[in-house]
Amino acid sequence: MLRALLVFLCGVIVSLLVWWPMLASYPKTPELDGRLFFFQLEIGRAPLFRYHELSLWNPFDCRGVPFWDYPENVTGSPLFFLTLPFKAIVQYYAFIIVHCALGFTGTWLLARDDVKLDRPAAFVAAAAFALSASLTFQVAGGHIPFVGFWDFPLLLFLWRAGERDIRAAVGLGILYSWMIYHGATYPTPFCTAGLIAEGLLRIRSPRRFLAIARAGVLTAVTAITLSAARLLPLIDQFRSHVRPNPYPDVDAVSLKTVWAMFTLRTLDWSSHINGQEYVWNEYTAYVGLAGVALVALGAVLALSRAPWLVALALALFVLMLGHFAEYAPWSVLNHHVFPYTSMRVPSRFRLMLALPMALFIGIAVEEGTKLVRRLTGSGKIADGARTFLLGLALISVGDAVGFGISKIQMHFNGAPLSAIPSSPNFHYGGAGLASDFIDLPRQNRGWLGCRGYEWVFHSNAPVWQGDVPQAKAADAGAVVEHTSRTQNTFTLDVDVTNEQGARVLLNSGYEVGWHSSVGTVVEDNDLLAVDLPRGKHQVRLDYRPAKLTLGLVMSGVAATGIVAFFILHARWRRRRRATVRRSA
Repeated sequence: MLRALLVFLCGVIVSLLVWWPMLASYPKTPELDGRLFFFQLEIGRAPLFRYHELSLWNPFDCRGVPFWDYPENVTGSPLFFLTLPFKAIVQYYAFIIVHCALGFTGTWLLARDDVKLDRPAAFVAAAAFALSASLTFQVAGGHIPFVGFWDFPLLLFLWRAGERDIRAAVGLGILYSWMIYHGATYPTPFCTAGLIAEGLLRIRSPRRFLAIARAGVLTAVTAITLSAARLLPLIDQFRSHVRPNPYPDVDAVSLKTVWAMFTLRTLDWSSHINGQEYVWNEYTAYVGLAGVALVALGAVLALSRAPWLVALALALFVLMLGHFAEYAPWSVLNHHVFPYTSMRVPSRFRLMLALPMALFIGIAVEEGTKLVRRLTGSGKIADGARTFLLGLALISVGDAVGFGISKIQMHFNGAPLSAIPSSPNFHYGGAGLASDFIDLPRQNRGWLGCRGYEWVFHSNAPVWQGDVPQAKAADAGAVVEHTSRTQNTFTLDVDVTNEQGARVLLNSGYEVGWHSSVGTVVEDNDLLAVDLPRGKHQVRLDYRPAKLTLGLVMSGVAATGIVAFFILHARWRRRRRATVRRSA
């Protein structure tokens, strides 16, 4: 643990050096998709400081949408709560720096303990992955949930160790839970596909199969129970909504594009190359010609040193190619296996392929030196070859890093947050509405636009604007006497005079998670509404994601059980060591 902590601190330093242009841009805000996720941080902070309640519902965007159970919401992450004392822009930085350092740490551990590289080669591999242009481009472009792809090396390290040590399997479940709370909707299933592929490669006997299966079960139980507070509401969202795929069966990466992915050094992120469906930002994985040569050399040398790594790289490469054939691996997953059926852009497997490529570079440095020694029989020539290979590897990594830095410099030039007064009552529109949507949570106002369009189903709700009551009767059968609302709740006094009851409209888009203390919650033309019986009522509506309470209980029990497991296991190991010493 001490070694892992020291490596992580080294990773933090390396990450800060490379991502310095982002830090130096303070107080400017991120651009492109980064504004959406910065917006999320502000939405998550607003009710905690204003109403002292957890942010479960987002009234600021798309006329009201789920928030806690929004698939790519990053504010469920423990890192979000740990960094709450700081400004949202600092939290944004922390998500990137911490995960980049985790990528460095996981690759280092994998390189040293599994691939058995020496320290210089391991450093090159760790830097090559954590600072890879593919990850830098994706994250600098603003897709913050994709920082979860930096967890892949640590996931793989724990997955391989879990066959021998149940603590690693439990640790893997904890890391999965971390990703689920973080909103890593793409990294979680994509990385799982990679781990399953690697696990299949290790099955050489019934005994190993049982050990790998045991690790898988322990991981799944730990991850599911510990993340239940977030996972169960997410499952309900996926069950009740279907995300449309605008590009069915055309997500294929041509071989011509593959060469460009690794060698084309262009910052024109919005261009479409070789007729591909998505912008260049979704394909770039630049390593340069020197990097390609080192990766190729390392892959050949890894056939004898770490053949599993070559097989894993091949599996990830084939998945990355997407729908290149009817029964291509991605085609099968995308057509038949949840949650891949709701996903697209298989080129994102390149973010995982960057790991074996980085390790191949480290292998090229170490094994290439040994090869020269065997061929020449000269230690001096071998030392010269090592200096050359190590220097070439550092130049290659430095080239990719410099390319990534140019990308970082491009996308942190958004306008800083405005000093804007907060409205005492939440409402839509009105005079003085902030022109930049990221200012809306602090202003306590909503706009009629829709930035979080990926998972929205009631954005046409006819909400009304202005600082006016946030509930009104649908007809003359009721009188709404008083209303107040927080981010997650409506409270209203209603006098229903109609014998058959009456309907009250709430100024929000509808969603099934809304509950009322009186009457029945219904949908009225995409608008949230409640049907009330005759009489005077004090009504409270609140948004509670499905199975949130059950999830919180499960997560609490799981956390207690995991702490107890590690304490008891440590005691057992101490007793076992003491017994061995006495026997000796």
